[in-house]
Amino acid sequence: MFFKTNWLPRLTSRNCLLYKSLFIKNSFIRSSSSSSSSQSNHNESNNESLLLKEIVKQIQFTGPLTVNDYMRLALTHPKYGFYMRQDVFGEKGHFITSPEISQIFGELIAIWIMYQWQQYSNGRQLDIIELGPGRGTLSADIARSMAQFNQTRQSLNDFHLHLIEISPFLQSIQHRNLCDNEKYIIDNNNRKSSKTKYGQSIHWYQSIDQLNQSKRQSNRFPIFIANEFFDAFPIHKFIKNSKQQKWNELLIDYDEQNRRLRWIQARNETPMLKLLSLNGHFDRYSSSNIEHIEYSPTIFVTIDKIIDYIEQQSIENDNNDDISGCILICDYGFDDDNKDNHQKDRDTFRAYYQHKQCDPLLNPGMADLTADVDFASIRHHVLNRPKRMLNKMIHCFGAIEQRQFLSQMGIGFRLKQLLQQQQSFNNNQHPDNKNYSNIQKELISSARILMDEMEMGIRFKFMAIFIGNEKIKIEKPVGFLANE
Repeated sequence: MFFKTNWLPRLTSRNCLLYKSLFIKNSFIRSSSSSSSSQSNHNESNNESLLLKEIVKQIQFTGPLTVNDYMRLALTHPKYGFYMRQDVFGEKGHFITSPEISQIFGELIAIWIMYQWQQYSNGRQLDIIELGPGRGTLSADIARSMAQFNQTRQSLNDFHLHLIEISPFLQSIQHRNLCDNEKYIIDNNNRKSSKTKYGQSIHWYQSIDQLNQSKRQSNRFPIFIANEFFDAFPIHKFIKNSKQQKWNELLIDYDEQNRRLRWIQARNETPMLKLLSLNGHFDRYSSSNIEHIEYSPTIFVTIDKIIDYIEQQSIENDNNDDISGCILICDYGFDDDNKDNHQKDRDTFRAYYQHKQCDPLLNPGMADLTADVDFASIRHHVLNRPKRMLNKMIHCFGAIEQRQFLSQMGIGFRLKQLLQQQQSFNNNQHPDNKNYSNIQKELISSARILMDEMEMGIRFKFMAIFIGNEKIKIEKPVGFLANE
């Protein structure tokens, strides 16, 4: 009776074998409870005041800030930045990501990784690199799933997990959640390494640059995972002056009289406005009614660094004729190449504090700042990217809705397994326990949140990017078989 809902899919024959090897013997049901540290109201007020003072001083010294500079300060200031000093994830934090909602999400990502590794690695060992891993929940679910795969695929024994995390505070939480009491070592490049509770090697880096500078092992197949990563990247905001029919950049100034930050339009062309005008970026919106757009150059710089890493890995491995690696992106955003989204205005910059939306100019450093990811721009960028390595080609799939991706990966099948395992466990071990029905309801509710169009099912999108030889034909990967 639990499966007469419109979002529960059928399991396809294509992923049946992987499910059997991973889940038939795996009755693990992750606890939904999570621990979280929090700052006192007094400390939060002090932190906010100190960061605001620094922002005001910078405005007074150099002039109004771009949104890009404001976001960098508010999110990653070494002492007062939102991500640098607190556990912001989970029910006790400020927002909940998909892996925190349901263990099934991470298990399905592990299935997807296994498909790509089996099909394209040509015997190379697997490297999984997660960007912005939060509390490490997704990586933990992937590592646990990979340990289950090891029972039938011994070649996974040399699987390595790499975490790109700028926050030392979050690095410590990730280490605790992934490694238990296993100590870590620090090399000469300030890179931390340890072992997960499942026995896999795990490494931490503060940036993709540090990953690029690290000594690479030979014969590796890298897969990058970016789940709710790019939405926190700094953006520039532009508004069209309807009278003059020209674009101006929106800036953040300080109102001395009211003692608060405020929005203003730049009086002159800013450097980013000039750059985008020269590149013809605004031409995309010349025939539309859109009067407000956002642009994040850091996203494209980061994706270029990832692709460079994958290409260089291929050159060093002497695997120029193979698929070099891939990237899987999951984030909330829009795709302007989809006609249904083309007329929407692009004013998506917002803030969240304790699961509630708030003014992004209030309490800098105390709230998460975010903006929708422009998947169409990502696709245009990677497909028109100059070839930097011989014969390397970029293949891009998506963006598709999260509910489509998870449906094809078999979310309904895995949910049914967990419900049956929970019921069987209670019948055999605790027949008088009446609480198991609450656990079943929680499993169903968490899956519904991931899939329902009123929750995350449509709002979140998936995109996959493959890097390989231009002579290799890549079919749509599993999860992306629906019409794009």
